[in-house]
Amino acid sequence: MIKKKRKYVKEEIDIRRNRSVNKKYHISVIVIIIIVAIIFIILGLLAHKNTVSIYQYKTEKKSDYEVLLKANEFYQTETLPANLYYASKSIDDFIINFEYSFKGNSKIDMQYDYNVTTDLVGTVKDEYQDKEVWNRNFCLLENKSDKQTNIDTFSVKEKINVDYEKYNNLVHLYENEYEIKLDAILKVHFNIVYYINTEKIEDSIELDIPLTNTVTEVKENYEKESVRNIITSTQKSEIKQYICYAIAGLFIISAIIIFIIEINKNKMTPQEKYEKNINHILKYYRDIIVTVNDKPNFADLKIMEVMTLEDLIDVAEQNNCNIIHYENYLYAIVGEYVYSYILIEETKDLPFK
Repeated sequence: MIKKKRKYVKEEIDIRRNRSVNKKYHISVIVIIIIVAIIFIILGLLAHKNTVSIYQYKTEKKSDYEVLLKANEFYQTETLPANLYYASKSIDDFIINFEYSFKGNSKIDMQYDYNVTTDLVGTVKDEYQDKEVWNRNFCLLENKSDKQTNIDTFSVKEKINVDYEKYNNLVHLYENEYEIKLDAILKVHFNIVYYINTEKIEDSIELDIPLTNTVTEVKENYEKESVRNIITSTQKSEIKQYICYAIAGLFIISAIIIFIIEINKNKMTPQEKYEKNINHILKYYRDIIVTVNDKPNFADLKIMEVMTLEDLIDVAEQNNCNIIHYENYLYAIVGEYVYSYILIEETKDLPFK
């Protein structure tokens, strides 16, 4: 137990050596703290300088189609243009053109993936709303990818053939099999995914084609133009800026506290320093040090002065005896010898009795 305490307070025991050491240590700590605080302030400033404006981009979506008719004696053309009403039984295929355009406010590296899928959705009506009873997915165009560097625009165009009669017949088979009358819609999706820095953007163009109706009208279910803003990763670094400033502030406050403590130490009178150091020693060695009010009588004993308190502690430990504390002296009595140690040499001139 004593050895642990001795190790813990090793730098505080011999005040003659450690007073200047402690002062240099505190100054070094303050300097290091200030340097670290300055580093974090610089990092905060750099984070602020690296921020950029919000990335803005515009998208335009277009879809066009024509209807390929079955062989008949009623139309003088094989196809009909978009945005008409069509007799459902006359339709063979829909030939759909999708176009997706992107325009950003600055050049970046861009990667995008796209495909075309369909959802065949069958619903039945009740008193309040349509309820979905069947949904089946199909892929019309497998996923395609592209990656370009240092661009601010890109455009994707795809032409897709949709076999209307195939899906219409599939719905009729379902109705006959389960004896359910469906309201069915074929939702054709052009799906695109791209990345702005690390931000993932998902978008689509959707056309809704009714099935099983006597008359078919295609509906465009998408926003044709949109302008959006993305906060880039460099702008999010402002959060790091605030963190750097906060850490720098904590280091500066720590330096100020240590500086104030050091100033208060220097304001102590010699008597106060002496009493403080005595209290330190008595606290950590209270199990073997005995304080007395009267000066011990060593008339018949030989006095041996030791150089350090460590030496005196070793003598007491080896001989299993206590240490006597009187004023600014410590004594260990072993046989006919008195081992003596003055606590603080600088206090010799103080007015002790």
